[in-house]
Amino acid sequence: MDSKPHVCYILESVNYNRAYIGYTVNFPRRIRQHNGDIVGGAKRTIKYRPWSTFCIISGFEDNHTALRFEYRLQHPHRRKKKGQQSVNFVLNNLSTLINQMDGSVSRNDKRPWPLLTITWFDPENKIVHPNVINRYDVL
Repeated sequence: MDSKPHVCYILESVNYNRAYIGYTVNFPRRIRQHNGDIVGGAKRTIKYRPWSTFCIISGFEDNHTALRFEYRLQHPHRRKKKGQQSVNFVLNNLSTLINQMDGSVSRNDKRPWPLLTITWFDPENKIVHPNVINRYDVL
């Protein structure tokens, strides 16, 4: 197991109906980059600043697992409907992805995702699943 805290995160634009999904090993630095406080950040987040943290998903044993989870969350099988809240769409996809618990590398590999901890920044949110620990952090 890698000693770095591999996390996926979901950000919500404060002023626009936008959500952003990312991966990092240093979330405090990364959110500052997305909001323009320090150099860096994704080009896709510049236009929709400022960003607030919706949730942080941790518990990944290495970057490969976390990046696979991020990719699967970013590329759902269905599309967002016009007018639908972006963060609700991503939350539904997150719930579906966790309930599938398919952390497999190939179709023949049936490994589940590791035990995940989701730190929510809104006390209204949670995902009920035996392999998910819900925590809450109010900024």
